[in-house]
Amino acid sequence: MTSPARRHLARIAAATAIIGFDPAAKGGNRSTTTIVNAQLADYQAAMAIDLAKIKAEPTLEGKARIKQTVLPTYLGFVDEYMDKAHNYPNDVAVLVMIWLLDIGSIEIGLNLALFLVKQQQKMPERFNRPMPEFLCDFIYDWANVELKAEHSASPYLDQLIAAAEADKWDMNPLFLSKLYSMLAKHKKRNGDYAEALALCLKAEAINPDKAGVKGMKEELQKLLDQAALSAQS
Repeated sequence: MTSPARRHLARIAAATAIIGFDPAAKGGNRSTTTIVNAQLADYQAAMAIDLAKIKAEPTLEGKARIKQTVLPTYLGFVDEYMDKAHNYPNDVAVLVMIWLLDIGSIEIGLNLALFLVKQQQKMPERFNRPMPEFLCDFIYDWANVELKAEHSASPYLDQLIAAAEADKWDMNPLFLSKLYSMLAKHKKRNGDYAEALALCLKAEAINPDKAGVKGMKEELQKLLDQAALSAQS
């Protein structure tokens, strides 16, 4: 009969094979090596099963429904991980973050993402990019959808930009430039022309050749000039 220890090791092996997690890998700024405990291994095993369900579902809508259904299984574990300021390679928390964003839970997903970025957690290999770049692209695309629907992207777009600036994220300037440009568009829609123009100038400052804000900048300057003339008359 298989011993509890062997069953435990089998759970870890199964999770590792399906999720792509290596318990021995270094994944974040940590002063000491953390041994993956039984609780994490159990959640990895559960997540491997849920990932298989998601993969088998052919539609994006169906995949989103499955994610929404299974997410409560992991939220308590992730909350405790954050509350106790743990820091070890945590692929469960990373996938929870991705799923939260996928189902439109932007506030919770972004807060978790910023916590994980500070720890330099790794994205799953299939994403082939660091977490800050993934996050910038995701929030940019989400904010663009909100703009077209005439919905605000604040405070989440602002929050992401503030974090990237404060922590000096090491990434191609294109990513932050895109965020400045997108926030400028939202500010322009709201009539905050001075703030929008300042964001255009920031986008150009870090990405002079490809910021793509020249037209918006000129339009904003005209609007500000017109407002100044109106105020004088």
